[in-house]
Amino acid sequence: MIEVYEHTENGAVYTPAEEGFYASARNGSRGIFLLGPYETLAEAESNMPRAREYVIEHDSEGWFYTYGTARGQVKRGAELPLGKLNDRIGLVI
Repeated sequence: MIEVYEHTENGAVYTPAEEGFYASARNGSRGIFLLGPYETLAEAESNMPRAREYVIEHDSEGWFYTYGTARGQVKRGAELPLGKLNDRIGLVI
């Protein structure tokens, strides 16, 4: 679990963050969560090939992207963003 501290009038308050793992891609300085969030890094890694195949098939520049995994986090109680390809590939999280 990632540690997050919120600074309030009464000092710093520890707030555990929600985190998830994603199959991701980078195009230059732009990164994108393709599939996820998954609970484990292994799940994100195992779904990377199908995310990469989908992008390469549907984006003429897909061959030039860098593919991998990424960890996303939000404050406790907030929802992690969904991967941009989840609904296109039929991934239900």
